This record gives sequence, structure tokens and C-alpha cells, in this order.
Amino acid sequence: MRVANREGPLLLVYLIEQHRLAADYLLQQLAKDKRIRAQILRDPSDLRVPERSFSTLVVDNCGLGIPLSECLRRLRLWFPLARSIVLDKNQSSENIARLLWLGIHGFIDHRDVHEALVRAVHRVSGGGTWFSPGVLQDFARSGAAIYRSGQARTEALTPREIEVIELVKRRLSNKEVADILKIRESTVKFHLSNIFSKSRATSRKDFFDERESLAYWSNPLLHAE
Repeated sequence: MRVANREGPLLLVYLIEQHRLAADYLLQQLAKDKRIRAQILRDPSDLRVPERSFSTLVVDNCGLGIPLSECLRRLRLWFPLARSIVLDKNQSSENIARLLWLGIHGFIDHRDVHEALVRAVHRVSGGGTWFSPGVLQDFARSGAAIYRSGQARTEALTPREIEVIELVKRRLSNKEVADILKIRESTVKFHLSNIFSKSRATSRKDFFDERESLAYWSNPLLHAE
């Protein structure tokens, strides 16, 4: 997230990192961009509300003392509006897709931190996501499977409509959704129109607010770390 200062927009980044050398390395990478203010997260209670609201969290899963899912749950309590990026060793697209159900907004392989970290922070803090197309395809398919199994109540949606809506929930543009699903952008718009008509929603926000909680907590993939 961005906070204004005299020099322009400032990105607040908090690192959740257990290893001192790794923390120093991440801080060094982020310090290359003067628009980023990064620090190691010590005690969230020491932060003011604006600092907890307008921030991006970078979580290194290597060496966490608790499961990643529990770490992210606790962070959401302190940073309800923050956006998060997870760093970890090489993972399959399927495993990374599972992390999307935990509410993360980006994933970076440890090997790619040097090249990707600063760009990912800018993308995620600006409301975007940082995932490969393959990850988002797996995420869309897993969402469709869950809806088809009856674990969420989005009634009368086709499998393709479910794939579209799962990707739109990640704040992807219609063009990005079209590229991932290999369909035309006009087809994405057509599916969205049908979805909102079926759900009697007047906006994307209305549609997601009604369904997000149930779809999240009923998802068995949340327990598949």
C-alpha cells in the first residue's frame, strides 16, 4: 500500500523473517528502491493503525516457527487491509495455488528474489498479484472443483463462469483473465454479465462480499500444506 510523503508515494513493507542474514539480504534488496520503506516486523502492537493498514507483508516461509496458514491468520488480525507476498523454496503450481486460498497476493521462489522482489512489491502494493499464469490456472480449476462438489453455494454457475470469477477475485483485469483461460476478452465480459445477472448482484463487490467467507472457510485445500 502507498502512503504519501514529501518525496511522493511511499511503500511500507514489513518482513516476517526468522534468519538474520536472510533478513539483511531482503532489506538490502528493497533498499535499492528509495520509494520503499522496509523493516523487520517485531511487535505489531507497536505500530500505529495507518502503518498496519497501508502496508505490504513479505513472509519467508523458511524457518517459520508455526505453520504458514497460522502465521497468515495471525497477520490478518493485525493487518486486515494489508497485502502479502510469500517467499519459499521451489513449489509446484498446484501447491502455490493452494496458498491463494490463504489470501496471499504473491509468491516468489527464493531463487528469484534478487530479480523479482522489488517489482513484486510494487505490483502487489498497487492492488495486483504476482503469480505465474500456471498458478492462476490451477487456482481457477480448484475453485471450479470446489463449487461443483457443493461446498459453496454459488448456484447455477457453469464451470467456465466459476473459473472466470475466481480469477477476477484476484483483481486480474478482463484481458489478463482472457489470456490465462485462452478466451477472448469479450467472452470474459459476457461471462461476468451472466454471473452478476444470476446472482442479482449490482457490482463485483456485492457478489464477492456475499460469497467470499463461505468459499474460503469451506475449502479443504486450506488444510493441505
